[in-house]
Amino acid sequence: MGITNPIGQIIKYLRHKQEMTQTELARKINVTRSTVNAWELNISSPNIDSLITLAEVFHTTTDFLLGIAPEETISLRKMSPKAKRLLYIMADTLKQNDAYGTLYHDDSLGENDNISDELVAESLGEYKY
Repeated sequence: MGITNPIGQIIKYLRHKQEMTQTELARKINVTRSTVNAWELNISSPNIDSLITLAEVFHTTTDFLLGIAPEETISLRKMSPKAKRLLYIMADTLKQNDAYGTLYHDDSLGENDNISDELVAESLGEYKY
């Protein structure tokens, strides 16, 4: 199990994925914008406390941030029971649709492709949450 990407690339990827600026991320984790910039350029690395906070902000694990985990994950630790239930419902629906060939794996989707709102509404309409 080795490190696959420098932490700076991963931070930048997650920040862009959430459409967040360096300044916005810096405010959320109580550091300066130049600190975030230094991390993303791999000039320096976050300390343990910042690493944990980054994982919470990005809803992922420290292992993923460090490039140890092979896949991106979502941390449910600070989510309400209702939010967790909705995520499980959506995940089940996506798996079912994927099994029927109605969805494609991530490598076939463009960066800006989205799952339709209709699919999400249809899947959530079947459940009481």
